Amino acid sequence: ILHGVPATCVPTESWTCDRPRGGGLCLIGGDHSGEAVRKDSRKAWTNRNKHGRWVIAWHDYLPEHPEMRGLVEAIEKFSDFIGHPAYRFSDSSLVFMYGDGDAD
Repeated sequence: ILHGVPATCVPTESWTCDRPRGGGLCLIGGDHSGEAVRKDSRKAWTNRNKHGRWVIAWHDYLPEHPEMRGLVEAIEKFSDFIGHPAYRFSDSSLVFMYGDGDAD
């Protein structure tokens, strides 16, 4: 448990991972292409804990780096689409969103 959020490490391509009971924490990192981030984000949303706290986080959110444009745009579009803001620590490339029991 990480700050009240249940967490389990599942080392796999996130878009192939199904968590029928939901997951409390999903950290997305690795492939920085916009398409991979879109697939990862959609799967994380599907797999989030719908009956309790959840966090989805992304690594390497660096809008000031042109090579990260696809990743940044994918996260921003995902955030707009689901209606949850993404927060960024001012001294970090980590962004995250969270909720508590949000149903689809």
